[in-house]
Amino acid sequence: MGPIIACVLFAGAMSILLWHQNKKRQQIKEGVWAIVFLWGAIAVIVAKLLHLPMSPPTDWVAAITAPLYKPIVAWIKGG
Repeated sequence: MGPIIACVLFAGAMSILLWHQNKKRQQIKEGVWAIVFLWGAIAVIVAKLLHLPMSPPTDWVAAITAPLYKPIVAWIKGG
């Protein structure tokens, strides 16, 4: 349980630093996206630490890009 708490505390501290740094530069959108990606990565790390079943990242990429490439492949094969 210790590593999970450490990860969450670290992510919280980094979120505060990211927010203040980007707020000074008036880059709010960039700061929000950085924090979203940070917490997404922390969620994956915590899931790994808890030994939760997870699919490989390539399956995630395939699920995200499938709506883009399936119509293109169908159009190419269709002629």
